[in-house]
Amino acid sequence: MPATTIADTPEPRLRHSLANGVSHAYFEWRPERRGQGPSLCMVHATGFHGRVWDQVIHHLPGRHVFAVEQRGHGRSQAVDFNGWADFGHDLAALAVALDLQGAVGIGHSMGAHALVQAAAYQPGRFSQLVLIDPTIFAPVDYHLPLPAPGTLHPAAARKNHFESAQSMFERFAGRPPYDVFQRQALMDYCRHGLRPADSGSGFQLACDPAFEGKIYPLARQNLGIF
Repeated sequence: MPATTIADTPEPRLRHSLANGVSHAYFEWRPERRGQGPSLCMVHATGFHGRVWDQVIHHLPGRHVFAVEQRGHGRSQAVDFNGWADFGHDLAALAVALDLQGAVGIGHSMGAHALVQAAAYQPGRFSQLVLIDPTIFAPVDYHLPLPAPGTLHPAAARKNHFESAQSMFERFAGRPPYDVFQRQALMDYCRHGLRPADSGSGFQLACDPAFEGKIYPLARQNLGIF
């Protein structure tokens, strides 16, 4: 079979759906293929967005794909949260809203965590899960003391103003962990991970650093994952 090229992959459709009281954005590839095999539902990691999956989707010709954006990420509504369980509840509600039936869930890091919880809440919506570096600790770790309330991860202080996606790419390309990204995947992250700056000049991250910085310290809070 010939290699799939970027030109062979259609641009996705951006849609929105209300799930668990939050307006979620998601991208859909090849809706005409729905029902021709299990749909794929992809869920990104903390700080990323739905279009980081583009280079993976190029290698999945003919598949119907959803790539969702979790609350506070990408084009989804930035509603505050109490813990990681909220992301699982969001995804479970979104699986219902999208009428997933036996889908294959593919999640990275916190996205994998949310998928596990969503599949437990809505077992018929998923037939299989592909969990990439899932942020799920040993049960004993969830009983360890949590950081003080209001603690923010250093990600909260990350640079949040860029002149362009290209300038963001050039800044990140030589910095771990982005220096090991496939170059086009990194450009996808930069190109789709910015929005016009509130100041009216340049661009800022689509996932606000303060929102991202609140997520990490609560990683061991959700004992309900078991």
